[in-house]
Parts: sequence; C-alpha cells; structure tokens
Amino acid sequence: MWGKGKKKKAQPVKEDDDVEMAGEKAADAEVQGTKRKQSLESSSLPSTSQKPKKRRVVDSDEDDEAESTRGPALALPMAKSNPPAVAGPSKEAKPPKTLESRSKPRRMQSPPPPSPPSENPVTDEAEDVDAQTEPEELEEDDGESEIDEDEVVASKNVEAAMDKTKEVDIKGGWKEGSHVPYAALAQAFSLIEATTKRLEKTALLTALFLLVIRRSGQNDSQSLLQTVYLCINRLCPDYMGVELGIGESLLVKAIGESTGRNLNTIKSELKKEGDLGLVAMNSKNSQKTLFKPKPLTVPFVFANLREIAMSTGHSSQNKKVSIITKLLAACQGTEAKYIVRSLEGKLRIGNAERTVLVALSHAAVLAEQERSNKRLSKDKLTARLEEASGIIKSVYSELPSHDVVIPALLEGGIDQLRQSCKLTPGVPLKPMLAKPTKAIGEVLDRFEGKRFTCEYKYDGERAQASHFVYRKLRF
Repeated sequence: MWGKGKKKKAQPVKEDDDVEMAGEKAADAEVQGTKRKQSLESSSLPSTSQKPKKRRVVDSDEDDEAESTRGPALALPMAKSNPPAVAGPSKEAKPPKTLESRSKPRRMQSPPPPSPPSENPVTDEAEDVDAQTEPEELEEDDGESEIDEDEVVASKNVEAAMDKTKEVDIKGGWKEGSHVPYAALAQAFSLIEATTKRLEKTALLTALFLLVIRRSGQNDSQSLLQTVYLCINRLCPDYMGVELGIGESLLVKAIGESTGRNLNTIKSELKKEGDLGLVAMNSKNSQKTLFKPKPLTVPFVFANLREIAMSTGHSSQNKKVSIITKLLAACQGTEAKYIVRSLEGKLRIGNAERTVLVALSHAAVLAEQERSNKRLSKDKLTARLEEASGIIKSVYSELPSHDVVIPALLEGGIDQLRQSCKLTPGVPLKPMLAKPTKAIGEVLDRFEGKRFTCEYKYDGERAQASHFVYRKLRF
C-alpha cells in the first residue's frame, strides 16, 4: 500500500517542484525589481555631502519626460507582484494558472530602468526632430554661440586672412578701377569648396572682399555689392522675391548647344557625376576652340543672371536658353561649374550668410586700416574686428538689404553704419528666432537670477505691417 501510494504521488510532486522553481524565479525577479527601484530612488536623492540645490538639472528634456512617464509603470508591477510572494505554492492550485499569473510581473520588470524608445513615443519623436534639425543648424547659420566663439579665433588670425589674398587673386590680377573678373570669384569658390573649416572659409571670403575694395574705383559700390550677392547666390534682397532656379532640362539643353554634345551623353554623364556643374565644366574643357573668348566679369554675369530670373512670358524659355548658352560659351576653367550651380540655385560651397557678413566686416576694417596708414596692435585690432562684426550683424538684422548696407559701409565706414542704416518702412526686418537647446538646464543656467518675459509660441506666417504717409498700410 505504501509503495503504491508513493508511485501515485510521484507525478504531483514533480509538478509542485516546477511550481516552486517558478515561484523562486518570480521572487528573484521581485527582489531585483526592488533593488532597481531603491537604486533609482537613491540616485534621485541629493547627496548629503553636497549642498542642496534649488532645482534639478537634467541632461535632456527627453530624460525628464521619460522619467515622469516611467514612474507609474514601475510601481504597477511591484504592487501586483507582492501578493504572489506572500502566498506559498499550494498543491491544490492549478499549475498553469499560477505560472501565468506569476510570469506577467516578470515580463513587466524585465526591462532595465532606462525606458526603451518604443515605450515613449513623444520622446522618440523629439529625438528624431533633433537628429533632423542638427545638420541644418550646422550648415545653414552655424549656431549663434559657435559663431561668436569662432569670431575671436578668426580675429586673431588676421595675418592668415591677409596671406589668402595671394591665393584668391588670379594670375596677373586686375587693374584698379576695372571690373572684377569672374575668374577670381570662381577661384575663391574652388578654395572655399575644398575646405571644411569655417574659419578658413571666412579668411578666404575676407581676402576676396579686401581685393575688391582695394581695386574698386572711387564711389564704386556695385563691384562689392554684386560680388557679395553672387557669394550668397542671390540677385536682390529676399523680400523682393526674385530667385533663380532653372530646371534641369533647360540647363542640359543649354550645355548641349554651347558645347555641341549629344543630350543623351550629357544625361548619362549627369547620372554618373550627380552634379550638373561638373558635367558643364567637363564638357566645356573637352571642347576645342579656335580663339580665346573674352573673359567674363562679375557685372556681366550678374546682369545676365538677373535677366534670366526676370524673364517671363511665352518665349521666355528660349530666351533663357540663349542667355545661358552665351554665358557658357565664354567660360574658362571652373567658371562653367559655378555658373550652372548658380542657375540651379545650389552653389554647394557651404557658404552661410552670417559667414559672409563676418568676412565683410573684417574686410572693411582691414581696408580702413590700410587707408589710414596706421597699424593697430594685435589686441586693438582684435577688439575692432569683434566690434565691427557685431555692428554689421545688428544693422543687417534691422535692415536686411545689401543694396543699402554695402554702399553705406563703403561711404561712411563701420562707425557710421548704425546712423545711416535703420528700420525702414517697406523693408521687413529679420525675426528674432528662438535658439534651440539640448536641455532645460541650459535655459535655467542662462536666465538664473535675471528678469525675463515668456510668451506663447503660435503657428502661422510672419507678417510685418509698414505704414506710409502716401498710402495706408503695406504688409
């Protein structure tokens, strides 16, 4: 009887052992979860050895948001897992139901304390936005703080900018009072495109603008004005709405007509190179000519580009192709590459407008020093360059029109720029955009102990109302 009873109970004992093992595993998971919760609570408490802080600085806004959403999720499985820990394994309980109920808290406790990206869709979306906007901040306007830091370094390397004039200048140069050759602009573009250092780009632009100021005639502001416009790939202020952006098909047709190449050959080479400017340069350099064309000048190129942009009507397409063909026929060296890129609206040299403003201010200060025949000390020159850079950026924010700023700069100098360039009706000023930060702690550190005003951010289009004496309002 005893032996038979033992054989009958052999199978239930095995099931109870499995239940006990599952209970031990669940208990271990609960202990680990308790330790993790204690470690989280201990890490959030301020250290007794340090001074208490009024606020807590986090590494990022996403961490603070994720932690607030993560707290209840951790507390919930701990509350559910306590009753199974107190109750021991029962022989009468059904093993499948007990195992299922104890495995659920274990699954919820298994992730580590930092929540994965899939648990917080709001955080994931913010991180994706940061990842997408970060390259634009570096390329377009480079970040205000980074430019301010680099200006100090750039001002200490004025001698390097002076040496760049030899690299930017074309062979033989050009006579004082004559038009700026487009070859000098193309050579500067090639040097700027070849480097990734923003300070070196600024030095090259400074050297180019300094050469133009030196060799421009008296009361000649158009040479520098047109050079600056071509450097930022514009023909007029933004608010006037005149833009380039010729289609690829028209450019391919113009390249074929100017070089005599087949359109299919040009298209296949475009697929290989990926840059229509390189295709135009290679096509032009492989073409043999009987005589050397007349060199292109900045005023000639600027006038033709503006004529292309202003062309409208039924026969405008043929007119644009004719003008582009005329420009490409006179190109030499790398000129065709940058003319085609300008027509596309993509210069592709990594030139930001703020960098151009800094280079323009540096060139104006250096030219002013040369005219006065007074060599400033290194410290005074550094302070002067920083002051000039701040003035021209501030003035351009209030009056974003090179048509007004550059002539005033050449006529009255840096010191008179604020008096001659002010807010003007009809010229929309630059908006004061918010600067994005990576963490709320950076904002608190910057405004701690200061009075500031906050306002809601609204969606919509910006508009500026200008009131004139002879008319009512203009938006």
